[in-house]
Amino acid sequence: MRKIILILFTTIFITSCENTFSTPKPDAKFNFTYLNDGKVLFSNISDNGDTYFWNFGDGSSSTEHSPTYTYKRNGNYDVTLRATGKGGESTITRTLNINSIPTTGNLVFWTTISNHSNIKIYVSGTYRGLITKYRTQASAPACGTEGFVTVNLPQGVYNYKAEEDSFFGSSWSGQIDIRNGQCSSMRLTK
Repeated sequence: MRKIILILFTTIFITSCENTFSTPKPDAKFNFTYLNDGKVLFSNISDNGDTYFWNFGDGSSSTEHSPTYTYKRNGNYDVTLRATGKGGESTITRTLNINSIPTTGNLVFWTTISNHSNIKIYVSGTYRGLITKYRTQASAPACGTEGFVTVNLPQGVYNYKAEEDSFFGSSWSGQIDIRNGQCSSMRLTK
């Protein structure tokens, strides 16, 4: 009877020691901070992980501990973090809403020709405004500057036409390239 009690006690003691010294399973956790223009900072706060795998929900991934990632388009993305350690692995998925990526751009029409006034601007056949000033220096005015014509459009290539508002006035035509989130310029010269 004494041997049975000793064997039972030894078995319980060894079993409890194994449970005490077992390696804990990872617990995947993260926070995120929206920065600007689609950029997100991911903060990995996982427990018991040794390696990490991020799936950003748009086909891109990373193995960095706490990556910064820039999305190219607005929308909802399911971001998954997998933490792997000696005790196994753990996965968490959270949904992000990206809405800070500009979807339009600006372009300012301007001129340095002093003897031309009141230049009408048309983009894709639509009247957009009248240039009433000229610049004395060869640097473009900022988008939205009074006296010049600023257009705001979705990214793309557009046809434009500019006509001086006089009987024998000059005219210009061509294409402009609008880039999301940018202010570019079109100088009318002749």
